[in-house]
Amino acid sequence: MFKSKNNLFNFCGLAAGGSKNFFFKIERRASTHLKKTDSASSNFDVVIIGGGAIGMSIAFWIKKKSAGAAKVLVIEKDLKYSTASAVLSAGGLRQQFSLKTNVLLSLFGAEFIKNFQKYSCSKDEEFDFGFKECGYLTLCSQEGFSILKENHENQRQWGAENQLLTPCEMKSKFPWLNVDGVALGCLGLKYEGSFDPWSYLTTLVSEAKKLGTHFIEGQPIEFCSNKLKNCTREIQSITIKKSNGEIEKVNCLNCILAAGAYTGRIAKELLNLDKRESGLLQFEIPIEPRKRFIYCYENPDLESKTHMPMVIDPTGVYVRREGNANKYICGCSPGCAEEEPDNKNLEVDYEYFTDKIWPILSFRIPCFEKLRLKSAWAGYYELNEFDKNGIVGYHPAYSNLIIASGFSGHGLQHSPGVGNAVSELLIDGCYKTIDLTPLCFDRIIENKPLLEREII
Repeated sequence: MFKSKNNLFNFCGLAAGGSKNFFFKIERRASTHLKKTDSASSNFDVVIIGGGAIGMSIAFWIKKKSAGAAKVLVIEKDLKYSTASAVLSAGGLRQQFSLKTNVLLSLFGAEFIKNFQKYSCSKDEEFDFGFKECGYLTLCSQEGFSILKENHENQRQWGAENQLLTPCEMKSKFPWLNVDGVALGCLGLKYEGSFDPWSYLTTLVSEAKKLGTHFIEGQPIEFCSNKLKNCTREIQSITIKKSNGEIEKVNCLNCILAAGAYTGRIAKELLNLDKRESGLLQFEIPIEPRKRFIYCYENPDLESKTHMPMVIDPTGVYVRREGNANKYICGCSPGCAEEEPDNKNLEVDYEYFTDKIWPILSFRIPCFEKLRLKSAWAGYYELNEFDKNGIVGYHPAYSNLIIASGFSGHGLQHSPGVGNAVSELLIDGCYKTIDLTPLCFDRIIENKPLLEREII
């Protein structure tokens, strides 16, 4: 097992010894922390801010591991999920990362998504998240050759299954692919592809409800906390403005901030985590929303029966088949800050497709020169501006605040593993399945970014 530097039990003066300690700690703190006049319905062991893929996975795992005993509340601003980042994403799942933590989270996520039946509380119900193991084909130029090769060797060592392909091998296997300027490719052989984000998220919501999770549709507007002797603070209650305009206050023993793209704003405005503050409050959470576009098009020139993995061009442009017909989706993240689109709304920039993406698509896959753009949408992306990787663990300013956000594009696929890990941190006091210590907040305080090696 992996000891957490700042676990719940250290703050409570208890040894990390399993779920019995978790509930003993809850009972002991509740006797002093919660007012006798408080309604039992307003007291919660865990309050999760954000009911997206990460938040719902955390709720699911806490309820499952505690056999439903932990009282959990999820606060989500839109329970219809009309603009949720998860459901507006491409639904990709890959193990082709350079960091061991990300590879292990992806492997855990793939197994969870593919075999959800064994984790579900509904043993007689069948689940289908539309997981298509088409694989990822990551291409690199000569400049990225050594990085892709080294990543592949590490990924295999950590449990991923993929293979390196020379340009000639790729041309033979995928005759529709133009390999000009490509020095090497890496093809995922197992547990890589895409799945249906909507089906996955709504199933987690349904499972969490069956396990007794409480929900409030609304947004937090105030946190009440008290100072502890060690200069930290402890969140005691959260005031919520519900979607119907009503105000409700809830008490909490533990708070988990999993609000995706809005995590940084909530931390700054309501928890006073701002670099302009003094002491531990100066360590703000560097997560900001970014807008990303996904374009959907048709092209009849590539046979629908032709095997096509998700192709990642050295420029960052990606494309995959959507369904079994001649429909495809594609996109690309901006190459620099100056290219970032205005994120005040979710309007689509069609010129970005015409000017930036289509020329690369038609060069890499020549039959796409005659594609027909059918639709497009935009969604928010939670960017960790520090190092583009997730932040999981306690914030030093608050003894009972866990952050689980900032995954910068891979939160959906990593949500099963992150949810499991956070439940371990709360209930067992340490990580047991995957050590997420590298994702802790300490790296930001110490200015030690955890960077993925980019393939170009």
